[in-house]
Amino acid sequence: MKYLAFFLFIIALSAACNRKSVIYPSAEVSYLSNESTSDEMALQARGFANKKDDAPDDAERRAFENLLFKGIPGSPQVLPFVKETNARNKFKKYFDDFFEKKEYRNFLTFSNIIQEPVKEKRTNQFITLVSMRINIKSLRRELEQKQIIPKFGL
Repeated sequence: MKYLAFFLFIIALSAACNRKSVIYPSAEVSYLSNESTSDEMALQARGFANKKDDAPDDAERRAFENLLFKGIPGSPQVLPFVKETNARNKFKKYFDDFFEKKEYRNFLTFSNIIQEPVKEKRTNQFITLVSMRINIKSLRRELEQKQIIPKFGL
């Protein structure tokens, strides 16, 4: 009986190891520096997309999603701008427009593709690396005016 249980365990383990694993790309956003009077933040982000032309947009979007909802480790903006947990649902129209209509680009002062989109064989997706500067002062002001975040210092 022990041998049968051990044998079944080995079969289950080998079957689990042979399955193809699905790779979900991470945010992969990193802080580079604060620019000028700290109104701008320089970031670098990796983008993933099924179409070559969509990969740079995905990198920019990921940078803003991290800045708004997660924060950027190692930067002055370690905490997210939006701290309310259900804010994405509460302000659904705003965030849908912000991301789907690419209104986040209003806050980009610079965006440059560092690595041209390349198709990765494992995921069959195009991957790119984009360097950008975001006007965080204007972004904060916008979020305050729309009452998505409280005014600074309150």
